[in-house]
Amino acid sequence: RIGASYAVGDITLGYEDVAAEWDSSATATVDTYKYTSIGAAYPVATGMTAKLAITDGEILNDAATGAMDTYSTTRLSLSVAF
Repeated sequence: RIGASYAVGDITLGYEDVAAEWDSSATATVDTYKYTSIGAAYPVATGMTAKLAITDGEILNDAATGAMDTYSTTRLSLSVAF
C-alpha cells in the first residue's frame, strides 16, 4: 500500500495504490487484489467534510480458472465530527 496527499488551499487531494496476494488454499493457487484510488476532501463547515473518491480495481481468484473481476466506483460522502 502506498499513498500520498497534498493540500491545495482548503482542498486536500489524495492518491492510494494497493496490491495484495495470498494463497487461497493448500494448492498452488494464488489470489490477487489491487486497486488505485484518487480523491479530494473539502471542509464545507466546522466539523463537516465532503469527500469524493474514484476507484478502479481488480480481483483475481486463480482457483476459479483465472477469472478476473474488475470494478470501478465513485463515492461521494460527508464526514461529520463533533
